[in-house]
This record gives sequence, C-alpha cells and structure tokens, in this order.
Amino acid sequence: MANTRQSGEADTLLFILGAPKTASTSLCGLVNCHPGVFVMCEVDLNGKRLSRWGQKLLRAHPDLRPYFSQDFGEYLEAYRRVQSHLARTGYVTHFFGDKFASIDCNYHADLGKARIIFSVRYLPEWLAKDSVRAEYSFDHDIVPLAVQYTRHFLESFLLERVLHVRLEDFLGSNEQIVADIWKFLDLEKPAGGDTWWQSIGKYPASDPKAALNWWRGHASSAVAPRCNDTRVELAEQPFWNEILPVFGKYYVGCRMGKRFTAPEVLRDIDLLDRLPKSFSLPFQAAYRNFYSQSLNPELKKSAHAGQSRTGWLNAARNLFRPGD
Repeated sequence: MANTRQSGEADTLLFILGAPKTASTSLCGLVNCHPGVFVMCEVDLNGKRLSRWGQKLLRAHPDLRPYFSQDFGEYLEAYRRVQSHLARTGYVTHFFGDKFASIDCNYHADLGKARIIFSVRYLPEWLAKDSVRAEYSFDHDIVPLAVQYTRHFLESFLLERVLHVRLEDFLGSNEQIVADIWKFLDLEKPAGGDTWWQSIGKYPASDPKAALNWWRGHASSAVAPRCNDTRVELAEQPFWNEILPVFGKYYVGCRMGKRFTAPEVLRDIDLLDRLPKSFSLPFQAAYRNFYSQSLNPELKKSAHAGQSRTGWLNAARNLFRPGD
C-alpha cells in the first residue's frame, strides 16, 4: 500500500499500551513484522532517565541522543522528531512509536491523535497470573491493584483512536485480530503476516529494530499464540460483585466495538476510586481455585546467557509448540 502520510504527523504515530502480561509485547512483535512499522519496546523518549531499551537503541544509533529526555512542549513531539530523523537517513516508516507495559494512569491527554493498540486481560485472571503476583506483591489485599488495573483500562476509552485487543481473542482468534490490526492501521497485511512471530529477531542489521532485542526477555512473545496460561474460579465475595460489572461493561463493550462517552467513563472511574475505602480482600479469599504457568526457567537463563539469536528463538519455539 502506498504511504500517503507525512512522516512525523500524529497520524503516523502508533503506541501499544497495556498492563504487563496482557500480550502487549506480542502485539509489538506483530506490528513490527511490517517493514514500514517500527514500534519500539519501552524506550520512552520522554523519560527523565534512559530506560534499558533506550540505552540499547543509543548504543546502536547515537545520533538519536538529542531527542531523549528533552522538553519539546508536547509528549508526542520527541517521537515525531525521531521518526523524521530516521526518514532523513533513509528509514521511512508508515508508523513509528513505542510500547509501554504499565498500569499508570493519566496518559490519554498526552497521546492526542496518535493511534493506540490497547491490550487487556480479564481482571481476575490477570490478578492470578504468577508473574503479576510476584511483581506487585498484593496477596494481603487485591483491591487497590484491581482498581488501578481497571482504572487504567477504562481510561483507554477516552483515547481518540484506539483498538482494544483482549488476550482471550488474541489467543483464540489470532487471524481475526491480525486482520483487525492492519485494518485499524490502514495498511495491507505484509507477506508472512499470518505467521508474524517468525519474523521476530530476524531484522536486517541496519534496521533500528535489530538494536532492541526485547525478544530475549519475552520468550512467549516470539512464538505462535497458544492456550491461556492462567485459569481461575472465583470465590463468592462482595468485592467481585462491585468491580466486575464495571470492568465487564467495558471488557465486553470493546469486543463489540462499543463507544462510551467521556462523562460515562469518568463516572465509572469515580466509582472505582471509592472501592478501596469499602473493601479489603486477601488474594487467597478471592479465589476458590486458580492455576498459572511460569515460563521455563532454563529458557530464561539461556536468553540472559547470550545464546545466539537463532538458537535461542528455536529453543523458545520448541518449548511453546502449538498444541502442547
């Protein structure tokens, strides 16, 4: 498809948002299978300190240093300038941007007219994910984190141009999700787009994507989508009766393409903010049963030990064989 956009405009900026463990990194790999799309992985040009991935990018492309940690007056301006800079060096993109895995709120105003792909996972399932529990240490009380996660999700409905991708759909209907994403971006699906995971880590050395070897720390993102790794059975608790109808309204709504008005979203966020004052719920009391699978620790070890890119990716793909 011919590129009719001007590099650096808001219409050429693309961000992937979502909490950790919602397939946001897989989505980063998916969109990057297109030669005209470069979505970085947690580089954060506007951060006060250089991120791990920002350091990697600058080691390979030190000419980008003037665009990091600068006050350009608008959040998106640093991304516009880097995209324009890359275009002047011959690296022209239909879309350029970043991926952030976070539950930080108050982001929608900064992102303006940029396109956003937002990943989301069913709330009780996300809370029960083993790595989420390890990262946030909330077993004594799930309520504050559940509210923060849901609040972060609801805020995405205040964005001007957003495509929501639910993890269960990404795993169960990947071909449709792939089609939805390229339609959202007004781009034709690239060659090999249905097997996008096979392109991860196979970028030309001159391609800036190659500098960000994020796939070494995200093994499950570099393979074909497979079955869900977490299962839950909820206990009867008043807190679930309060938060799940709010979460479910938007979780079901986004699958149906439903729009919500800003006043409605803000009213529901206000309702969420009041819940921690009324409820406290330990993790073990919130579930009758739950199961969550961890990534093979030997594979993680090999990724950090510097195993070759081809060898490590083959190991990952053997571990996550479809149908296992």
